[in-house]
Amino acid sequence: MEHKLGETFTWNGHTLEVAEVEDPEKACSGCWFFEHSISCYGKGLDCMDDSRRDHTNVIFKNSTKIEKL
Repeated sequence: MEHKLGETFTWNGHTLEVAEVEDPEKACSGCWFFEHSISCYGKGLDCMDDSRRDHTNVIFKNSTKIEKL
């Protein structure tokens, strides 16, 4: 399932936010999965531009957003 840019979602108890890649030369830099040595491939997490509808390379960051009640 493709998550949209800016969207937050929960994956195995972790709240993650979809963000655009900051440095195309280091596409996975800053990605929560990369930093925790977890492969995102095959988990339904589309991050590469050629697999996304918006054709944007993204990373998944630990979210600091707070939900309003």
